[in-house]
Formats: sequence, C-alpha cells, structure tokens
Amino acid sequence: MKLPFSFNLRFIYRNILPGFLLSLGFFPLINLVAKSFHIVINNEYLILISSIIFGWFLQVIDMHIYMVYEGRRYWPKFIKKYFIRRKQRHLLKLKNRYSFILERRNALSLEDENYNYINNEYYELSSKIRRFPVNSNGDRTAIFPTEIGNIIYSYESYTKIVYGINSIFYWNWIWMLLDKDLKEEIDSQQGLADSTIYTSFALNFNAILMIVYGINELIRFHHLYDIGLFEINIFYGYFFLLSFIQFLIAYLIYKSSIQLHISFGSIFRAVFDAYREKINVDHVIKTISNLTGDESYKEKDSVEKYEISWRYLKNYKIEMKGKKVSIHELKRKG
Repeated sequence: MKLPFSFNLRFIYRNILPGFLLSLGFFPLINLVAKSFHIVINNEYLILISSIIFGWFLQVIDMHIYMVYEGRRYWPKFIKKYFIRRKQRHLLKLKNRYSFILERRNALSLEDENYNYINNEYYELSSKIRRFPVNSNGDRTAIFPTEIGNIIYSYESYTKIVYGINSIFYWNWIWMLLDKDLKEEIDSQQGLADSTIYTSFALNFNAILMIVYGINELIRFHHLYDIGLFEINIFYGYFFLLSFIQFLIAYLIYKSSIQLHISFGSIFRAVFDAYREKINVDHVIKTISNLTGDESYKEKDSVEKYEISWRYLKNYKIEMKGKKVSIHELKRKG
C-alpha cells in the first residue's frame, strides 16, 4: 500500500515542522481530552501523531492560510483599507527615492567614487518597487494590504500582462508538461516558501492559545473555577510572555518568507517563459468554431486564443459580437 505522503525533506519542513509546533500549542487540550476518554498513550506518540495530523490539516487549509496572509479575505474592511493605504504610502516613498537616486546616478561619471554606492542603491530600490503589481495604467501599485499579497499577485499577473495567459488556470496545463526532476525542483522551492507561512501561522495560532491558557490560569489563581489543563500550577504571566515571544517569532519568520516567495515567483515566471508555446489551445478553438459556425476564431492571435479558451473552459461562455453567450444556450439553439 502506498502512503499518502513520502518521508523526505519537503515533507519535514512543509508538514512535520509546522504540525509539530501546532501540536505543542494544542497538547494541553489534546491531553485533557485523552484523559477524559481514559485513553492511555505516551506523550511522545501523542505528539508524533498530532504533528502529522496538524501538518496534514495545514496543507488542507493552505488556500485559506494564504488568503489571510495575502489579505485577500477574512480581513475587516476598514483594517484592510488602512494597510493598503500604508503600502501605497510606502511605495510612493520608494518611487520618490528611486527618482532622486536615478537623477544622482545619471549625473555621476563611472569614475566617480560614489557611483558604485549610488548604483547599488538604484538597483536595490528598483527591486523593491518591482515587488508591487502593475495596474491597468502600467504603474506599480499596492493592491493588497500585505507584502506577501502584493508579491504573489505581481508574479501571478505577469503572464496575463506579457502573454495574455491566465497563470492560475494554465499552470496545471504547464505542470503536466514538466518532467519529474523539474517538478521536484519547483515543488521544493515552493515547499520551502509554504513551510515559512505554515510555521508563522502555527506560531500565531499558538500565541492565541497561550493567551487563552493564561486567562485560564488567571481565573484559577483567583479560585473562580478549577479546570486543570496542566499537571502543575503555572504563573499566568508566563503564558502572556510566551504569547508575545511567539507573535514576534511568527512575524520574523513571515518577513524571512518574503525572499523565498520572490525566488519562487522568478521560477514561476520562468516556467511560463520557457513553456508557454507548449500550451496548445487549437483543439479548444476548433470546438468553439464548430459550435458557433464562425471560422474567424481560428485566425485570432495567441493572446486572444488563450483568453477565448479560458472563458470557454472556465466559465462555459463564448464572446460573440461583444456579448458573452453561454455554451448551453448555443447548444440549445444549435
């Protein structure tokens, strides 16, 4: 029987590490439940099993974790708007500094002793600005309230801007064309980036649990009730301190993940650059032509064909004379 996972380095840092951290946070609750049901199991095995389960669960909710960290969903509207404005102000400062440095760079000669210093800052600022996505006017802008959100949207929208390809939809097409070694290399890079987000999420969640445990111990300290999550009494202040430390480490890990996502974004774009011509949608265009009786679809350029095929396969619609028509409606008429 084949296991649903393989024990390799990717499995450790993507599943075991964040799962282990989350299991430590939940351990008092898990232990309490086990005792309530008179389940006798060594703590080592309990942590091992819960680490695998929690690690698996983090991968199951991967999309939702990224939605939170990107700022796409689950953010209160006013908080989201506030942080987007902060990112926009930060970007404006980068642009102003970039313009200033560019003027100084152009005014210096190559022999000037300050040229290399100014030139390095010029490229550094240029790199930071490129972390932001491009709007319909071709200007860099902040669309999401977090740095990760803007970075991910920046490289995901790249293929749409350059080639007219919806990267999310056509990524699976390209993935099927890659050889095993290349898939493993890409998955390793993505897995490393994922692990930092999962680990940061686990630590943030643990920090919230520490606050809950601290409140529980505080209430016990005042003898309001006695629900013993721990075998010994622990000063409630330690939990609040531990919560602060975990929030801090989670933030530092999140910041360290930024460069990993930038690196994966470069690979993501490069895969489309190298393999985009292998995305053959001619069979889809032929189906659309037969369905509509319009042979002009076959004469469209590649950008239009990608868009037409995406709309047909994703939304079951075809654009005819400026109007999007359902393929079901065409079949009924046809």
